Amino acid sequence: MKRYLLCLLALCLLCGLLCACGEEPGEAKPALPDGETLAAELLASGAFSDTLEPADVKIGCYLYGLAESDAQSMHFRLSSGATAEEIAVFRCADEASAQRVEAAAKARLDYQRESFGDYVPEELPKLEKAVLRREGSCVLLCVAADYAAVSAVLDAYDWTAGA
Repeated sequence: MKRYLLCLLALCLLCGLLCACGEEPGEAKPALPDGETLAAELLASGAFSDTLEPADVKIGCYLYGLAESDAQSMHFRLSSGATAEEIAVFRCADEASAQRVEAAAKARLDYQRESFGDYVPEELPKLEKAVLRREGSCVLLCVAADYAAVSAVLDAYDWTAGA
């Protein structure tokens, strides 16, 4: 009987220790920031080999085949053209708009693969690993040199909060 109680006590202690290994309450991830802030954090992460400059919304819309009314806010950072690296962050009014913007971002990615395949084929691995993410009404396209750095930034946020 003593052995049975000792085993039961040890099992309870083990369960208690395993439960303590979870996330601490209050360690919730922050909501996804606005496009400009997110792009600045991605740039600061060192994920890019080229300098990305802010692009006017009209230029970004032209490149993505979108109208300015397709999203409530749009933020673009584009490379010099020597690389395929870029960042585009869209905040849409609703999920249906986000789906349309996501389709436009996929088309942009396909176009870039085709263009760089002939122009600078060394850029194709970046395009093949590109991050295209949609959560709720938020869409992000990121083409970078270091996707571990991109993931570290993106994983720090709760994409479902306010998306």
